[in-house]
Amino acid sequence: MITTDLGAATAYAEAVKQGYKGTREDFGKLLAEFSGKAEQVATDKDAVAKDRSAVEEAKKHVDSVVEEFDTHVVEKTEEANTAIGTAMEEQKKAGLAVIEKSQKEAVTAVGQAGTEAVSAVNTAKESGITAVNAAVEEGKKQFNGVTFSVTESGGLIVTYDDGRE
Repeated sequence: MITTDLGAATAYAEAVKQGYKGTREDFGKLLAEFSGKAEQVATDKDAVAKDRSAVEEAKKHVDSVVEEFDTHVVEKTEEANTAIGTAMEEQKKAGLAVIEKSQKEAVTAVGQAGTEAVSAVNTAKESGITAVNAAVEEGKKQFNGVTFSVTESGGLIVTYDDGRE
């Protein structure tokens, strides 16, 4: 191993010792190229670091936008569900109110019709009874001493007080 640094000569000697097979001129060119490439690598490394940082910032922004969008979707979905539920409940209440009103009107109409019908029957009955009683009284006046009866076949039998039929 070489312990004294002689610059490029030491580097060449160490490279040969490690198995390098080229000439000193090739080795010099290689060192010159390496220096430029090392500088380019450092420059590229800085550029990659900046690009990586920009990509990470862009990812954070995208993640933030996605999170805001997801939150917005959840909020709007909840609002829509609430609005739909409220509208359905209002329509249900309105429908039930219409049904209830119709039922009350029907019951009232049937009750009134029933009352009117009962009243008409009672009036007719009373008129009929009055007419029958009047006819009976009139008949008694005209047919004093006459009895009327109906046979099973529906025939009328007139019997006088003296027994004649």
